Amino acid sequence: MPAPAVTVCIPTYNYGHYLGGAIASVLDQTFEDFELLIADDVSSDDTEEVVRPFLTDSRVQFLPNEVNSGMFANFNRCVKLARGKYIINPGGRSTGRSKLADRFPMSPLGG
Repeated sequence: MPAPAVTVCIPTYNYGHYLGGAIASVLDQTFEDFELLIADDVSSDDTEEVVRPFLTDSRVQFLPNEVNSGMFANFNRCVKLARGKYIINPGGRSTGRSKLADRFPMSPLGG
């Protein structure tokens, strides 16, 4: 599989309540050449259960850590595993009201 243009990184820790909306927002983009990496830092809430239904989309990967590594190490892990030319971090609470292509009109994403 060729590398996507964009990697969307969502590092998370106990954001299950917000995560479903953030994932749905990313998947609702009109721009489709992206991968979505969700790096979980050993959440104790329902994060994994929230992510599971989205794994049917081949662009979505769930990357659970084996031990809690902290916010910055978790984000760095997500970036390290990214394959896209560009990396975006919308945050775990993002609703992503605007489309990726609209947010980056001067980049290849905007045409």
